[in-house]
Amino acid sequence: MIASRWSETAVIFLVGLGVGAALGVLLAPSSGEEARDYLRETAEDVMDAAAMKARKLSRQVQETIENAESQVKQAADVGTSAYQQAKKASA
Repeated sequence: MIASRWSETAVIFLVGLGVGAALGVLLAPSSGEEARDYLRETAEDVMDAAAMKARKLSRQVQETIENAESQVKQAADVGTSAYQQAKKASA
């Protein structure tokens, strides 16, 4: 839940950053070619940052899933062991 809020905040920040950069370039006294080059480079930078964040978030999700699987397996093993011990004790 916290990771979800953080990722939403990061996305909103990146979108705001992109919009602010675009408006700054459009309103700045520079040539059209310079403005387009700057916008393209800024968009590429934002997309690269978003892709990096997505890869990091994907790794974190995968690690969380692997940890949960391990914990469930350990709990199942403990439960199986307890059942077998109880079965032997009652026999």
